[in-house]
Parts: sequence; structure tokens; C-alpha cells
Amino acid sequence: MPADDSGNARLELEALNAELEEKVEELARANLALYETARAKSEFVANMSHELRTPLNSIIGFADVLLSEMRDSAPEEQVRYVRNIRKAGYRLLELLSELLNFARLESGSVRLSSGPVFVPGLISEVISQLESAGRCVEIAADVNSGMPTVITDEVKLSQILTNLASNAVKFTSPGGRVTISAHLDEKTLVFSVKDTGPGIDEAEREKIWRRFRQGSAGPARTHEGLGLGLYIAKALTDLLGGEISLESRKGQGATFTVSVPVALVEM
Repeated sequence: MPADDSGNARLELEALNAELEEKVEELARANLALYETARAKSEFVANMSHELRTPLNSIIGFADVLLSEMRDSAPEEQVRYVRNIRKAGYRLLELLSELLNFARLESGSVRLSSGPVFVPGLISEVISQLESAGRCVEIAADVNSGMPTVITDEVKLSQILTNLASNAVKFTSPGGRVTISAHLDEKTLVFSVKDTGPGIDEAEREKIWRRFRQGSAGPARTHEGLGLGLYIAKALTDLLGGEISLESRKGQGATFTVSVPVALVEM
């Protein structure tokens, strides 16, 4: 190859490399800007959710006090109004918790913190929380009270269980039943949430894990919520190194099963 051609090829290659480096830098700057925007958005949602929880807790607390004082003296209509206020407060608190958990997951600020967990007690707390929200669905536990204490992240486990159980209650008609069960399989904690709801169509099963995904979308949907519960449950299960699965038949309810590795408390 003549020297001039070789020199020209080298100059063209250098120019292409310089152009490529410039494009890479532009892409990096754009990605950084997107990251900063997403982080700011997540921080805003987290701060907003935190600030709104305080007045909501006050509203629910005062509603509880009013109900206890009105039990035998107030007209039934007034009692119903206060119960509606209390129920709406719990619902808003549930939505804010979903938003807060979602913002933390999106910002990458979720950290694991393991400690001793008494699973039967945790399930009882979740059931009490759902019952206090005024749902007209029977919620039962199927767990051996003698189950040994395990080591895992109690907060994350509670969030997973609450999201699955709340979702089951939401899609179960009044008078239906939701059953929460748990057992140990060596060093794996397995718990399931079974409902008597309408079930999930096979075509929808992969879509339910997506964020902001509802069982029925658009103005005609009949179920409330942000569509974050199952997305958060799966994300937290992944963080714990576990697996989540679904068994369902249309018209015959659904069963969500979660398996997470745990350590046992040495006696």
C-alpha cells in the first residue's frame, strides 16, 4: 500500500475513533442525567409518602377513639360514617406504603437486615392488620405454632406477606376466604397465600409481576390499587434470594407460594 494511502487510512481511523469517543461521552452524560432524574423522582416520592403518613396515622387514631366512645351512645348512621373514615384512612396508608416501597426499590436504597423471626407471630400480625382495615373476607392461618424461630429479614418478609395477602383479599368477594400457611423445608421457609377469588387467566400470569399492572386495566377495572403489590413482592423475594410462584385456575382462586432461604436459631 502506498504511504499516502496508509497515512490517509490512519487519519480516517483516528477521526472515527475520536467521533466514537465523543458519542460514548455524550451517551454517558445522557445516562447520568437520566439516573439523576430517576433518583430525584424516587426521593420525592419517598419524602412525600413519609410526610403524608403522619397526618393519616392521626386520622386513623382519632377515628379509633371516636368509635370506642360512640359504641353505645351514637346513632348507627354516625358510627358508619366514622367507620368509613377509618377504612379510607387505612386504604390510603396502604397505598402510601406501596409507593414508599416502590421508590426505595427504584432508587436502590433497599438494604437487608437479618434477625430472629417468629413466623407464626408475624402471620398473626399481618392478619390483624388486614382485619383492622375492615375487609369483609375471612382470613385464616395454617401454621404450626411450634415452628422454630428463623433468621431472615423480618421487615422484608412482612412486606411480601402483606402484599400477597392484601392482594388476595382485594380480589376475593365478601364472604370468601384467604388462607396463609407456612412451613419449614430444612433451611427454606415456604409460605403460601391461597384465596377463593376468581383466579388468574393463563394469559395474564406473566403480566401480573409488572409494575403498575392491574388485573383489569382501563376505566372499566373494578379493583382499586396502584398495581405495585405483586411487583414489590417479587422484587423483595429476589432480594432475599428466594423464589415466588403462582398456581391458579380461572374461577377457582389462586395460590401464591414464596420460598426463601433462612438460618435456624441455635438453641
